Amino acid sequence: MLAKKNSVPRQMFPSLLKEGKKYHSAHMFARIMRCNNLTQPVRVSFVVSAKAVKSAVERNILRRVGKSVIYQNLNSMKQGHVVVFFFNKNIKEISKNEIKEEILGILKNAQLL
Repeated sequence: MLAKKNSVPRQMFPSLLKEGKKYHSAHMFARIMRCNNLTQPVRVSFVVSAKAVKSAVERNILRRVGKSVIYQNLNSMKQGHVVVFFFNKNIKEISKNEIKEEILGILKNAQLL
């Protein structure tokens, strides 16, 4: 489970959507923004819309899978960034290991790992 200091507050979402750089993969995309204070811990959030996945249980499982990947790699990530992952509609087609690979791939493309 991620600590509260590593979650993205609601007030940051509008600026992140406006100013954040977009990174794509086959089943998700991420918005990544650099903070002014580079000593601030990494903040990560996962968004799964009800249009993409109907069941709330499945949406929560996807969020937990994403958070577990981040938790395992938190010490190796660069500080001072805000990351929000958005899952696409076709996310149900892939396994948990493929989700992990895509998240790590996006972070490597963004040079956060």
